[in-house]
Amino acid sequence: MTWITLALAAYLILAVVQLADKIFLDKFLTDSFVYAFVISILGGVAVLLAAPWLCVWPGWLWLALDLLIGATFTGGLLLLFAALRRGDASRVLTIIGGAMPLFSAAMSYGFGERLSRGQVAALLLLVIGVVVMAWEKAKPNVKKTHGLGLALAASLTLALFFVGTKQAYVYQPFASSFIWIRLGAGIGALFLLVSPALRRALQKNKKKLFSLKGVWFLLAQLFGALGYCLQSYAINLGSVSLVNALQGVQYVFLLIFAAIGTLLYPKLLKEKLNWQAVVQKVAAVGLIGAGLYLLLR
Repeated sequence: MTWITLALAAYLILAVVQLADKIFLDKFLTDSFVYAFVISILGGVAVLLAAPWLCVWPGWLWLALDLLIGATFTGGLLLLFAALRRGDASRVLTIIGGAMPLFSAAMSYGFGERLSRGQVAALLLLVIGVVVMAWEKAKPNVKKTHGLGLALAASLTLALFFVGTKQAYVYQPFASSFIWIRLGAGIGALFLLVSPALRRALQKNKKKLFSLKGVWFLLAQLFGALGYCLQSYAINLGSVSLVNALQGVQYVFLLIFAAIGTLLYPKLLKEKLNWQAVVQKVAAVGLIGAGLYLLLR
């Protein structure tokens, strides 16, 4: 199985989980910072269960680097949610979806990764496709500049995380490095407990987390962990910048699932389906499809 196939499978799974996350954030666990904290903690707990069988001692230097890389992921999530709170969601997601692969490509170039002309063209088509897919007019009461600096910081931080994981996989066994990095994300989340606001929010949402809906939330995150594992292994085998750029395919999957969900469950999901949105989405799908074609040929 090639890294492209693994990345496509990962983004199919992550599209389903992203749709579930949207429903949970709208209907269940509405505090985005609590959401980021719980996801990071669950990832750390899950890998601890596999650690006795797959973990290898990396040495003190790589242990510190693995944990720091993992904590960078938690930092990127916090910056992402902070940007979403301050700015228009469509603009924030457009910046992150477009800038992160470019940041990843620039950083990877510094580590010796070289892309062919066809791969560079594919990267650009995929990035432009993501921008077209996510772009919407800002709401009238939201200034264009709100949250954009935070969105760029989130893009840079998440790109640093993915490039860091690639380097960790180069010099360490994949499974062991994966576990240490996820543990770092969990430890990074624990440091957030120093915030009184987060502790109050967790206390407020405690009953929700231990309810039946909380069980469904947990199952969705476990399914998401599978997608993340596949994405990480694709990064291990291939180009981190191209794997990040292929996230545009996740947008396509998400669009399809959201459209079907809107038709079948209009009270649960609402996806704009006017003619302007359709033309925009079709153009974006065409760009992403062309980029994928260049990678596969």
